[in-house]
Amino acid sequence: MTEVTSTTPTNPLIYPYQQAAYDRLCAIARAYILTNFDRLPVKPRGNVFLVGPSGNGKTHLAAQVAAGAGMNLAYLPISVSEWILMGASQRGAPSTWPIICQFLIQSSRKEGCLIFLDELDKIGRRNQGDWTRYQTTEVFSLLDRRIPGNLNDPDGDRISDSGIADAEAVLKSKTLIIAGGAFQEIWDTPDPIGFGREAGTLNQTPDLQQLSEYIPHELSRRFGSQLITLPRLRENDYIDMLDRILPSLPPYWRTRYEKLARAGIPEATRLAQGPRYFEELLLEVAVQERLEISSPLQHQPATLAVSPSNDIDR
Repeated sequence: MTEVTSTTPTNPLIYPYQQAAYDRLCAIARAYILTNFDRLPVKPRGNVFLVGPSGNGKTHLAAQVAAGAGMNLAYLPISVSEWILMGASQRGAPSTWPIICQFLIQSSRKEGCLIFLDELDKIGRRNQGDWTRYQTTEVFSLLDRRIPGNLNDPDGDRISDSGIADAEAVLKSKTLIIAGGAFQEIWDTPDPIGFGREAGTLNQTPDLQQLSEYIPHELSRRFGSQLITLPRLRENDYIDMLDRILPSLPPYWRTRYEKLARAGIPEATRLAQGPRYFEELLLEVAVQERLEISSPLQHQPATLAVSPSNDIDR
């Protein structure tokens, strides 16, 4: 059985460059899930597009919205690149739709659900073979809030019609879908389709019409016209992130980490490494410590490694 990830209100780790997107997504989640639109002649689209350069924290942000929107949200991350078709298998991996259906059934008593559909910009990028066409159809069914029939759960047992109906009710009434896309061409272009003069920096927020050359029209029309955008990081953003990270590091790592981080921030900015820069640097600090401990010239007592009681707050 698929495990449902429950979240409770907390103080999520949100960096300054993510704050505006986080606040907007939390407001959308509360408005869409907590408002009863059943008696109204129209219902808003519950599909939101989150756009930002690769490695800029879209997955992290979606998870933090589920944890910090002030509701008891169940959270399910899935990726287009890892989507497995119904009736197909890949190295024993179960099909994606039964996992989604089971997640929704288990979440029926939750206040709401958040599904993060990552790498949506890869839809239609490959040769339009049978796999791509069928995959696109299944993804569109999710965005249209329709669950296919005749589903078997990951154990191979048939999901009942009543179970599918219950899951579809949750999907239609109290599930927000956030779709992530990098659209790396936009951020790597010197003049990204008229948005700004400097490569990788947008002076205005792109809209779906401007993204139409990158995604099929059938995909863009399944979202509201407003996109949520994470900007490409500048040097000040890296410095802000470093200032947030340092207090959480063990004291015996802090000085070395800060020295290496500040020295490498200009290059990290140029290469658009994003938050992964700090993740990779953390490993490098640990590697250097291990090398010093194993060196025959090291006569001082070995520095204690991070213990479970002194975990690094990421």
